[in-house]
Amino acid sequence: MIMPTEFTQRTPRGRQHWLLSVGAVAAASALVLTGCSGSGTSETPSPSPALTSAGPSSAPASGDSATAAPRERSGVTSVARTFPVNRHPVAVAVDPAGQMLLVASRFDSVVSLFGLAGGELIADVPVGGSPAGIVVSPDGTKAYVANSGDGTVSVLDLNTHQVVQTITVGTRPLRLALSPDATVLYVTNSVDGTLSIVDTATGADLGVVTVGQRPAGVSVDPANGNIWVVSRSDATVSVIDPATYGISAVLAVGSDAVDVAIDGTARRAYVANAGDASISVIDLDALTVVSTVPLTGGPSAVAVDELAQVGYVLALNTVRVVDTGTGEVVRTIELSEGPSGMTLQPASGSVFVIGADSSGQGWAAELTAG
Repeated sequence: MIMPTEFTQRTPRGRQHWLLSVGAVAAASALVLTGCSGSGTSETPSPSPALTSAGPSSAPASGDSATAAPRERSGVTSVARTFPVNRHPVAVAVDPAGQMLLVASRFDSVVSLFGLAGGELIADVPVGGSPAGIVVSPDGTKAYVANSGDGTVSVLDLNTHQVVQTITVGTRPLRLALSPDATVLYVTNSVDGTLSIVDTATGADLGVVTVGQRPAGVSVDPANGNIWVVSRSDATVSVIDPATYGISAVLAVGSDAVDVAIDGTARRAYVANAGDASISVIDLDALTVVSTVPLTGGPSAVAVDELAQVGYVLALNTVRVVDTGTGEVVRTIELSEGPSGMTLQPASGSVFVIGADSSGQGWAAELTAG
């Protein structure tokens, strides 16, 4: 059932434009939620046992695993390397070619660019106040940075390493996502309880959609462009139709929902619930919660590698590797103290995690299948 439209239009524009190219984009093999930062919890690390079913609500995450397609690669197994980054990192992204890592520092208000070949610093790019999220365009030429301190988005040219545009959005923007053809930018505004809609060609504010209280993570279904927004205070996920910006559904998930990742192949969404330490698994087409995966320790970020058929959950000082066919944790990878963000590089399958030690010194770790 279509919910009442809560879209406040600012700049008129036809909104079906992206449908022309969505088929090509939907062929992408991995879904990434970039720029994820920690949930702000301060739980003491505890052992991380493998997941087991917890009654009827813990059905397989992605349907019948017996009929699943063969895995095209293995999931990550260990930390391959670590290298220092800027202090107090809060958000991370990687360019599509896998050549550059972008790390945002909240207190320094910079995005640092690192070469992935050797982990060397390329440039520190000043952005707006208190950056909180990053997303990189599919062609690798631009990065969009949500600045929670001043209600703006900085647009970075990744060839010149400069900010080329500053876009005003709502109050305390946190996370970002792009439409399948990258012509529209979506930004969650935590204080306002809204999602900003921005034309990436012009930077024009197309309007806002009212969602739940304290929206955080946002992700886009590559098959139909539906926008999925989780709201921490409401414990909900809102599904928004990109043609009308009306709300198609509001689904109840776990408490303190902080992040969402989409598996376009298995047609599942995965919502990280920090409050009750679980992952809600949702059927993208039926718009229903089909299972709940319990965890030890509240998750702060989630990503999906469709080729490996696994999900990655950042929880406490670990990355849990979850089989998306069975919903079981198949591996737990220990990290250094203070992880605060995670992203997946779709081409290689590597996972990058950032964090800081007790002194604030930042670190980045690359997790691989090697």
